[in-house]
Amino acid sequence: MAATEGPTVRLVAHCRRCHGWLLSPESVAQGIGPTCAIRERAEQRAAEAAADTSTLTLFELPAGNSDGDGPHDLLELLGLAS
Repeated sequence: MAATEGPTVRLVAHCRRCHGWLLSPESVAQGIGPTCAIRERAEQRAAEAAADTSTLTLFELPAGNSDGDGPHDLLELLGLAS
C-alpha cells in the first residue's frame, strides 16, 4: 500500500433477522439481507393468507340446504356449476 492510500472503510451492520453481517449498501439501508428479506416476505404472505377470512374450507360449507335457494355443492358455491 502506498503512503497516499488510506485504509478502506466500509459501513457494515447486522441483519435484523439472522444477525449476520450486511455488507452491501442496499442491505445496510434496509437493515436486512436479501435471503432474509425473501423469507420475511414469504412469512408475511403466509400470515396474510391465513388471516384471510374469505377463504373457504371444507368445514365451512353448508351441511344441508333445507330452503332450496342456496348452493347445493362446492361447484355451485364457488360459481363454477354450469
